[in-house]
Amino acid sequence: MAKSTVSARELQQNLKRVMPRVERGQVIEVTRRHRPVARLTPVRPAATPSPWPELDARAKSVFGDRVIAPSAALHQLEVHNAFEMLVGHDAITREECHAIVEQLREDVHAQRLMTVSPDLDQVFARAGELWRLYTAKTLARSLDLLHVAAAHLTSCTRFVSGGDRQLAVAKASGPTVIDIKRGTERRKP
Repeated sequence: MAKSTVSARELQQNLKRVMPRVERGQVIEVTRRHRPVARLTPVRPAATPSPWPELDARAKSVFGDRVIAPSAALHQLEVHNAFEMLVGHDAITREECHAIVEQLREDVHAQRLMTVSPDLDQVFARAGELWRLYTAKTLARSLDLLHVAAAHLTSCTRFVSGGDRQLAVAKASGPTVIDIKRGTERRKP
């Protein structure tokens, strides 16, 4: 998550609101008179063996040790919804769905995935630009455009998706795309 700053007084008055952010993986810098005096960081849980070592190896070969994944409330909803859809299509079991979601949480805590929250007004403005340029060609939905716009605004160099329309817009507009359905990486020509 993006680093955030709070004053010591603000921390004292709002501890119940700040601690859940830290528990979700956000680093909070504490200031006194506008100078940093402390940093609240989440405690990293002990790593558990992955149920998918082959997938981990493939991800590491593509991404290295760290991935910056733009994630706002919209993305979190989309990720969980995508896995629920796979359960509904009998592509994965409920247990596999829970394991995947838990693995994502662990990856955030271990900082293999870093979440950021782009400014939503800027995301919508960029999505509007993408709509004018690519929707007629790609048949992209608004949600597809929002995901690609968030990637642009967070300076992502790789865009990972299983959605053909998202991948088409991303490929046409800049980042290298990785199609998780095919396990392939495609660069813009």
